[in-house]
Amino acid sequence: MPKKQLLYVFKCVERSYSSGKLQAEAARGKRKAQTQTNSAGTDDEDEGRCRSLPVVHHDEIIYPPYTADIYKEHPDVTALTLEAVAKVRDSLQLHTTGKQAPRPIASFIHLKDSVPKGLWTALQRRDYRLPTAVQAAAIPALLKGRDCLAVAQTGSGKTAAYLIPVLTRVVSLKEKDQWTTCQASFKDPSKQSPAKEQRAGPSAIIICPTRELAVQVDGEIHSFSRGGAELDVSRLLMAGGFDKTEQFRALRRGPDVVVCNPGRMIDVCSLKGLGGIFHKVVMAVVDEADKMVQMGFESQLRDVLSSLRPDRVTCMFSATMPRKCEALANKFLRNPIRIVVGEGGQAAQTVHQRVQILEGEQAKFDWLSKNLLGLLALSQQPEKQQQQCGPRPPPTTVAEAAAAGGVVFCNSQQRVEDLAFLQHRAQQQQRPPQRQPRTPRREQQLRVF
Repeated sequence: MPKKQLLYVFKCVERSYSSGKLQAEAARGKRKAQTQTNSAGTDDEDEGRCRSLPVVHHDEIIYPPYTADIYKEHPDVTALTLEAVAKVRDSLQLHTTGKQAPRPIASFIHLKDSVPKGLWTALQRRDYRLPTAVQAAAIPALLKGRDCLAVAQTGSGKTAAYLIPVLTRVVSLKEKDQWTTCQASFKDPSKQSPAKEQRAGPSAIIICPTRELAVQVDGEIHSFSRGGAELDVSRLLMAGGFDKTEQFRALRRGPDVVVCNPGRMIDVCSLKGLGGIFHKVVMAVVDEADKMVQMGFESQLRDVLSSLRPDRVTCMFSATMPRKCEALANKFLRNPIRIVVGEGGQAAQTVHQRVQILEGEQAKFDWLSKNLLGLLALSQQPEKQQQQCGPRPPPTTVAEAAAAGGVVFCNSQQRVEDLAFLQHRAQQQQRPPQRQPRTPRREQQLRVF
């Protein structure tokens, strides 16, 4: 074959090889970007379902000791007679069962000697004066070191009912020098990890069913922590939609409190280098336990709770108590105090409800599109003014409508998309999320609302 022809064939082959190599690299880069997007942009509902945490043999581990009872009962509370305690509980519609349940508090001033100074400053700054029913019963019980099962309506102050004891317990542990340096150890020295591989780990863990709730709880901890310079509490949010690698690194640094979704936590803890990271967790909180079970996280929740030290303080908060939640409580709560506020599953008295009964999906659809602006106007009008002057007329301009606000709840993603036309017809700022929205877009929607 002539030299020129050979050179031409070689160049064609080289060009073809280079083109194929570039295409392969582009495909690999595209797959890598897609993987990173999925790992950071998906919700927790699809994570951790196929994984499980390794079985922990607690009888082989020596856990560092801690003081469970850190409650200092106020003299005014101690002076209450049994009749007075019963009267307080009746006035709050509070039903408490369990051996030696602490007396309920009637004011946050009764916690002044029990909570750290920085947290007390934060409570005063946020104008915490009278506790709600669930707070009056749950806070003393958790500070006392008792497991709790609390059933209370939505909007009853359950978040503060467990955050105040969590922050108090974390600060109490950090004040002890030996706690920051001590580690759990194995009875069999051959199973002990090298000192350089041991991690501090958190002291408390809060498990939430959804990413949005986890973000909200994390924000509440941040708000409490700003109350005073002496309240030094580090936290970590482990939820879907955030960078998994960064969460892994932050967990290795040893935060004080971890707020997590069960699936994302199992995903992160399945990575190498986190063995025994939760051996120092002395308080575990399960928020919205009924929703956790409803969303299918019962197996993941059992995995997480089974991996924690058995002498921890555990509390479960729920709006209802289905059988599966009852089974979880019987499994993981030790001699718990059961707290029921009002009738389980009812709405808070601070929520004004109006019921409109309609037959058929089309009737609901038509009624909502016709009355949306009027409902928004009514929601911005004080109740006394409604009674005296009647409801104000619906807004007629975009500026007037933008001053109002509201949420339309739907039971499926498809229904949300079907109702998206309201954004244009009513000329409001509602932004119905599209199917599998990116995390920044969803955060922006919540901030705008």
